[in-house]
Amino acid sequence: MPGTTQPAPENILVRLEAALPRSVILHVGPTNSGKTHAALQHLARARKGAYLAPLRLLAWEARERLQEAGCLTALLTGEEYLPVDGARVVSATVEMFPQDRYDIVVVDEGQMISDHDRGWAWTRALATANTEELHICCAPHAERFLTGFLSALGDHVTVSRHERLIPLHPLPTVVNPKDLPPRSAVVTFSRRSVLRWKAAIEQIKKAPVAAVYGALPPDVRREQARRLRSGETLFIIATDAIGMGLNLPVDYVFFADDRKYDGSSERLLRSEEVLQIAGRAGRYGMSTQGLFGGLTNATHRHVLTMAATDPMPIDRAYVQPTLDELGCLEGKLSQRIEQWRARAVSRIDGVRTAPLGELLSLASRLPPPLESDLRLAYTLITAPVSPQTQGYWTACARAAANHKALPLPSPFSNRGIRSDARLMSAERLLKEHDLFLWLAHRIEPSSASVIDAVLRSRARISRAIEQALASPTLFGGCSICGRPLSPRYPHGICADCYSSRFERYDYDWD
Repeated sequence: MPGTTQPAPENILVRLEAALPRSVILHVGPTNSGKTHAALQHLARARKGAYLAPLRLLAWEARERLQEAGCLTALLTGEEYLPVDGARVVSATVEMFPQDRYDIVVVDEGQMISDHDRGWAWTRALATANTEELHICCAPHAERFLTGFLSALGDHVTVSRHERLIPLHPLPTVVNPKDLPPRSAVVTFSRRSVLRWKAAIEQIKKAPVAAVYGALPPDVRREQARRLRSGETLFIIATDAIGMGLNLPVDYVFFADDRKYDGSSERLLRSEEVLQIAGRAGRYGMSTQGLFGGLTNATHRHVLTMAATDPMPIDRAYVQPTLDELGCLEGKLSQRIEQWRARAVSRIDGVRTAPLGELLSLASRLPPPLESDLRLAYTLITAPVSPQTQGYWTACARAAANHKALPLPSPFSNRGIRSDARLMSAERLLKEHDLFLWLAHRIEPSSASVIDAVLRSRARISRAIEQALASPTLFGGCSICGRPLSPRYPHGICADCYSSRFERYDYDWD
């Protein structure tokens, strides 16, 4: 009844069933230490198993490795489901963990349980995996917390430590960009900076350069990595997107910057971030050495200092409300979320509620008719919505409220991508396509023929982006005239365009 006091949600971390304590193997080691490989070897012999990845790219890669080992494996991500007849294993992104009874489950990048945006997915997976044997791959600074967390769940934990297969060494001095050796990765922390560095290195080296950043879809990232592996290019410019999910034949990792914007402020890189990124150098089986450093004196000093500093141990895990928990509360969806945040508790130390601002923002924008369908409303607010796709999400929510088919993503004019504006537009369209596919697998009606058409459209956009990044076209230049700009230039337009557009106005502020 309205106004009735609801019992506080307790024991958020609840198993699906009263299973016996699990045997947990914690694979602890730095990057390129073979910990994921060891866990996948166990999984390949499972009667029924699952691999949980932090990225679609890693889910695809694990599936390929398991298939090569003779283990039939299905794929499940937010946007894709590829069933395989007779599959014994499913490779999935961690948010998509298909709850079932397993004999072996592997969870990768276990330290991400402390990530305030996505950590809830690791918490849920580790706490609810109904399996006899649970393998968790993690960085050393997560060992203590994960051991305590799992022991509190009643699990028996064994630690298997792994050492790096190819040693990682700092370079003694800073390297000038014009002296970049072959098989180098340059790391910076914004899309614009990646594209400017790509243009600059192509001019310096008179050779093609691959590029990877967060807005690129997994298939485009894989293509950029293929170009490097095939020898089409000897250089790659990337954001910290290469820190997970891309195995690259690079001997050197150079940091162009020592700061990154983390969503709230610009800050210096932390030790765990430096180690994760620098560890891409010297991939076992692809390289014989691993070296890292900076492209400026200040960056070089900071990177070497952080690499020699032990990361702070993680001390927390995050949770967010499930559909069942919200179903026990009353009011509008946004009100239920607020109630859950105020009253959720856990019996395990260090477990906190995740930031819920994005869920609340989307919940407040739901059309009123959706408030009567909690499952549909919850599906919509947990969709992967970015700032670029909020308008499209709103159109999808309105269609769902009116029991209509989801609107198709905006069409792509396949005239080629020859400007930064066109490249950004293509990236936005890809996000719309991915959001459609995510919703289409969960909201009826979306026919198989419509989904296939969207997949074909998405593939055309990806190919156009691949061709653009492989071409000598210069991106990341002045947004008005297209003139190449230095990677360290802080603005989006050149000084001449700024003068011609703005300084000719005589503003009177009185």
